[in-house]
Amino acid sequence: MKNNFDVIDYPLKIRENTKLIFHYNKYKIEFRIMDTLDSKKIYATKKRNTDLLLLLNIEDNNVNIIGHTTNLYEFEGPLDFYIDNTDFLAFKNKLGNVFIDGNITNLLDTSQITIEKFPPYYPPIINHYEMTPKILTITKNTILYKNKTESVRVYYNDKIPVSPLYNEEVDEDISHFINSLPCLILPFSVIKALFQEYKKSKKLNIAAEKIKTIISMFRYYVMDGPFRNCWVSFGYDPKIDKKNYKYQLIDLRSEGAFFHLFEKDLIIKEVEKNMDWYVKEDCDFKNGFFKKTLMQLILYHNHVKFENSSEEKEYFDILE
Repeated sequence: MKNNFDVIDYPLKIRENTKLIFHYNKYKIEFRIMDTLDSKKIYATKKRNTDLLLLLNIEDNNVNIIGHTTNLYEFEGPLDFYIDNTDFLAFKNKLGNVFIDGNITNLLDTSQITIEKFPPYYPPIINHYEMTPKILTITKNTILYKNKTESVRVYYNDKIPVSPLYNEEVDEDISHFINSLPCLILPFSVIKALFQEYKKSKKLNIAAEKIKTIISMFRYYVMDGPFRNCWVSFGYDPKIDKKNYKYQLIDLRSEGAFFHLFEKDLIIKEVEKNMDWYVKEDCDFKNGFFKKTLMQLILYHNHVKFENSSEEKEYFDILE
């Protein structure tokens, strides 16, 4: 029995003598509409499938099972091109003579034929932008990645994810950039700014926003706690090292200020002079590694009155 075949949800109509051009790799199937180097490419990804798909041979009301598989590939994204129906091309070439003739009856007949035999089809979504080949798009495990951003999102009390998601198909320039980032924990704004400089030095034709798609393969996203909005390398827990205090998020509601502490050089310089006075050894959900003295220092630099604990609660909230 044959059991080493794949089932592909082909996006176009299969005509007689149609030559299907597929290219396999480890994670997806590449489909080209034409057998040329400049042909548009779309991708089918392997689905998490628990159904058993059968290959049947039916002859004279007799059904024989000749194979089975669970390998199902689907094209998830829309086609960003449209090809005229082959039968319609010949008809369309005759329209010129009808228009030149100007006979109203012929025009009406042509209109009726068009509606009946060649109804227009409009794709639900049209993408006018070419995806650069340097960006790898893969569909990850649907159990772990239920959101559209396909990133690992971690809350304060969650177990730290260990295994990275990148693979050998990620562009070498991009993987080198991410692996050479100066810190294991960084907000995306910093990563994006560093990538802007990196792409100029390497002359890369990649939009800076695209790095957000790739960063999720190398780092997980912190949802809450003192380090929320940061991307952290897989396997690293920022709560174990008090030196990470500078990457904590500050929320000064009364002034509408929202920033990470490392953005304030004056505060960092003052803290580094006497770390034990401002930073504690253990990390908690609300204040992270901050002591009350560091909270007061931050408030002072932002001209916020801080007189007692009630005012602290009213004007200053390190983290929700």
